[in-house]
Amino acid sequence: MILFRSYRLLFLFLSLILLVPAVHSQAQESPVEVAYLTPEQLPAFLAEQQSALVPLQAGPLTVQDLVMFQLHLLNMNPQIINSKWAMFVFTYTAATAFYLTIGAERLGVGFTYVAQNFFIAAATIATVVAIRFDLAALGITNGTPWPASALMRLYFHWAQQPSPTPPPQFQQYDLPVGQIDDDASNEYGDSTGNEPPLSQPTPEPNLSSPVTSMTHFGCSVPNIDLSNTDNPPVPGGYAGDRNACGPAAAANSLKWLESLYPHINIPFTHRALLDSLSRLMGRQPGGGVSIETFVRGKLDFIQRHNLPIQVKFQGQGVTGNISATSGPSFARNDNTGPYPTWQWLKQEVADTEDVEIFYKWFDGTNWRGHAVTVTGVYETMSGKKYIGLKHDLKQRDTGGTVQEFPEITVDGAGRMIVHRSGIPRYISHVISESPGPPFITGVRGEGSVPFEFRLEQNYPNPFNPSTEIRYQMSEVRYVELKVFDVLGQEVTTLVDEVKHVGKHSVLFDAGNLPSGVYFYRLTAGSYVETKRMLLLK
Repeated sequence: MILFRSYRLLFLFLSLILLVPAVHSQAQESPVEVAYLTPEQLPAFLAEQQSALVPLQAGPLTVQDLVMFQLHLLNMNPQIINSKWAMFVFTYTAATAFYLTIGAERLGVGFTYVAQNFFIAAATIATVVAIRFDLAALGITNGTPWPASALMRLYFHWAQQPSPTPPPQFQQYDLPVGQIDDDASNEYGDSTGNEPPLSQPTPEPNLSSPVTSMTHFGCSVPNIDLSNTDNPPVPGGYAGDRNACGPAAAANSLKWLESLYPHINIPFTHRALLDSLSRLMGRQPGGGVSIETFVRGKLDFIQRHNLPIQVKFQGQGVTGNISATSGPSFARNDNTGPYPTWQWLKQEVADTEDVEIFYKWFDGTNWRGHAVTVTGVYETMSGKKYIGLKHDLKQRDTGGTVQEFPEITVDGAGRMIVHRSGIPRYISHVISESPGPPFITGVRGEGSVPFEFRLEQNYPNPFNPSTEIRYQMSEVRYVELKVFDVLGQEVTTLVDEVKHVGKHSVLFDAGNLPSGVYFYRLTAGSYVETKRMLLLK
């Protein structure tokens, strides 16, 4: 059974160049003949087309928009203009999960796969997904622009189970190909030292193995526009720039937590939050951040505004916890080895934490890095691992938010390798935030009186049919512990009485409830804490 948890999915996609209805043709029709057009002329050509995209409707699956780009790799040294890599972006809704096999043909030249058995989760509102693939089989090498007058023919096959052979049902689309900068490339504040080279080959595609373990959700907060031109900074501030991915990811995560939990109130607009975090992280305009400055700046903000948020991490080269600049707060170091682990990342996502990752790649001369938000983790029956990543389509301006699902492998050094655009990256840091009192120094012994109110994550989670919920009291208080379903309707009351100082636990038996996501909320005076749990039968 697929483990499935879905929260609100909302991705903003604003392509300023080519997000307009695509040219569509039914299966077996000839492609539309187009006179030679320059990239600058393409938007006007597309705007003149009278036939809007006809949605692909395969039962509960509907594909609403499609657009294709050839990538300029500005994240390499030297930069590769008109690279052999393409990005296909589509918008869909689906009442259930699907597997897509997508083929691309350049008529008279060749055929290649865009994706094989690509897993997409159910989405009740329009969701934007991006897939990168190699154009070599279509006659495009690095430095060769896609002919402006040529269309790319796509074959969209769909199924509810993966198969080595594309299913017979398909839809055909003929799309123009635009160009776009892949410029998510940042000055990295961490030292890389003598990092071993990334030599793992691109993994083989998934031919027949279904997804059997899955945690899928979506950060509903759109990425912030990082264009200095459109958003000039105030004196001494930072409107953002192409190297502001660290504070931007931190701002996104804090705003995401605020949107989920009513007791977390961020007293800033999104842009003012980015500005404040950039200052607290000590980031200079055009510069990057390190794991220490990233986490410390976030802690300083949490402490300054008295926010109930805990921070945990696994970070390469970090020894011990990372403390706030002043005061007792710290981020807990959960390292178990030299690099972050898949197991820890998977568990943090499963525990409904807000998770960001830093990854690095070698550009031919130097190491570069990027920070992104995690939207899910997935495993197949055969052991393949995938991660959902949310980021801006173009780092230096708004570009539109997309979600990608690269495969993750683990190399001989224990590094999680992200396979994306043919250039392997490795995950150097994983940072997790969750609602709850911040970790502070001076923690008393296990048998002593607790110094704070705290609601723990239930264990086990996921669970069937019962789980234990623990909490602790630093003062005598009247306590309510209630369980709610995803619609906010009360399911049961577990505690409704005065509780004394100390540590407490209660067993929640969900034997008569259906599988799904539930919330449990502890109220003790002014202290209110809510966490989520997953019942899987």
